[in-house]
Amino acid sequence: RRNSFQNIQSEDQQNPNKTGKGIPRQLSALRLGETDEKRAQNEDVSGSRTGKGIVRSLSALRLVQAEQEEPEDPVKHAERTASMLNVSPGEYKLVRRGSSAHLIPNEKIAEEIRNRKAQDSNAVEIDAKGNTVLAKRAAGSMKYKLMVKDTLAEPPLYLSSFGQGSWWIDVFSFFHNAARREMQDLYYILTSMNKRMLTLEHSEVQLLYNWMDIFVMYLEWYFKLEEAILFPWLEERLDIPAGLCAPDRAEMKKKFNEMVSETDEFCGRFDYLPVGEVLPQLIHTLHQYIPSLLSYFRRQETLICPMIKEAYAESEKKNLDLQWMNYLHLTTESGVLLECLVRPISNEAKRKEIRHKYISEQHKGLGLFKAKRRIAHNQNKKDFYKDHQRIVEIFYEKWNKEFELAEKEEYGLS
Repeated sequence: RRNSFQNIQSEDQQNPNKTGKGIPRQLSALRLGETDEKRAQNEDVSGSRTGKGIVRSLSALRLVQAEQEEPEDPVKHAERTASMLNVSPGEYKLVRRGSSAHLIPNEKIAEEIRNRKAQDSNAVEIDAKGNTVLAKRAAGSMKYKLMVKDTLAEPPLYLSSFGQGSWWIDVFSFFHNAARREMQDLYYILTSMNKRMLTLEHSEVQLLYNWMDIFVMYLEWYFKLEEAILFPWLEERLDIPAGLCAPDRAEMKKKFNEMVSETDEFCGRFDYLPVGEVLPQLIHTLHQYIPSLLSYFRRQETLICPMIKEAYAESEKKNLDLQWMNYLHLTTESGVLLECLVRPISNEAKRKEIRHKYISEQHKGLGLFKAKRRIAHNQNKKDFYKDHQRIVEIFYEKWNKEFELAEKEEYGLS
């Protein structure tokens, strides 16, 4: 399915000027469903987000309340609950107590509720915050229990500072944030699959592996970039700290190759074993490697970046930018990799600036050919969304749909 890191590196060395259209691309999502255009509409002048966000952590998902939305008014919440129970306004009294609201049914309705609760059906209860809620059946389905249980812990996937004036941090954070953003999507997909394990389809496993292709391709390219561009530039003036020297970097790349090999092996097992048996093993393999990679990134940023500030000037960083752009140009999938690199940047103007600079530097004075390349990069951006980011949206939609059905089933509302 995929060449090893060494084979790909050898292939690139033999064919440095490959310009073919490349492998199938299927992956991830900007903020789970936002196109570049939509996200730009949600940014103010400073680049901060002002629109409503879409949650990535399934543990934070709610059927009617998404991340960053205002909490539902307790009175409306209580009235909606009454409506779901077919209790008319004349059959209950609504009492507001501070920040909570309570439904107090009349005696007749209260008796009906007690009977229904005794029959393990629907009832009205008060949650920990004092809001009126539906009481679930005592037994509870295994499918629903699995969905509401947050069983998959995520490592710290926050992005590092980029484009905030600390150019010496940008040397690494630009590349690291692209990997972190992909990992955010990866953990969303894995959590969605893990919570829906009882209803998971083999087609979804294939979607995961389609997504993994670009994730792996980006990391392979970054590891080669380290040895071809970044560390040769750094080693001209710096003594690289222990743990980040060439042998240590080689060990990290070795672990990466092992992780890729193991995930490829699991792909075959899904064909003849139940998804619920193989998926936990796959998640374990990925979770064993990713925290160590994040730690590796963090050590580079905390140990080497302050040294860069002391030994280099900002103008020299601009020369480094030209070097990595030239190196990217030699890669078959340069358009896809460029989209990976700019995706974590919240400011649309900054993303456009990097894209424009890359195209301009590679095609100076080429006239019509330069225009054609710009059109090709615009198409790459569309394909990257359709074939890569869209996959995360699919998992988001499947989670929402199946959780809603499981919740209705659990509360006897289906």
